Amino acid sequence: MPWADARPPPTPNVNRNKGSSSLKSVRFPLSLHAAVTVEVRRPRVLRSPREKAVGEEVLVVEGIETDGTEMVKFDVYVNAMEYEKVEPSGRELAGSYLCLSHPRMDGTGKATRIETSMRVALNELLEDLGADIDESLIVTLVPRHGKVKIGGLKIVYMMQ
Repeated sequence: MPWADARPPPTPNVNRNKGSSSLKSVRFPLSLHAAVTVEVRRPRVLRSPREKAVGEEVLVVEGIETDGTEMVKFDVYVNAMEYEKVEPSGRELAGSYLCLSHPRMDGTGKATRIETSMRVALNELLEDLGADIDESLIVTLVPRHGKVKIGGLKIVYMMQ
């Protein structure tokens, strides 16, 4: 299966400039009404090949709060200051969060609060983007549908 190990290439002509001076200060938790770009520090840089083989660097979007009776979707981009130029198959698109609507069984139609988190594996993504030695990543959250609140972003290591 040749496609099993195939990875999309980085999008050409996308600004990966990490000039954090151009980033606005963001305070969490926040309601995601428009695209938000945040610099997220990596706990460790320059991991050895052995460390990469036994552990995955993971971006955690924590404290995701939604109304369970409404559909919610947002996309997560890494090191794509111009996320609008990235196609759905672009390497900078790290993942998407989607929660389908779940109507209440009691028939009241009242909101059901859902709180969860999202994890995105970063090892291959960082390698493909040439960001493996960067001390921080630029993460952009882009709302696509519905209302959502985000509690925070962090990078952790998970051992396999």
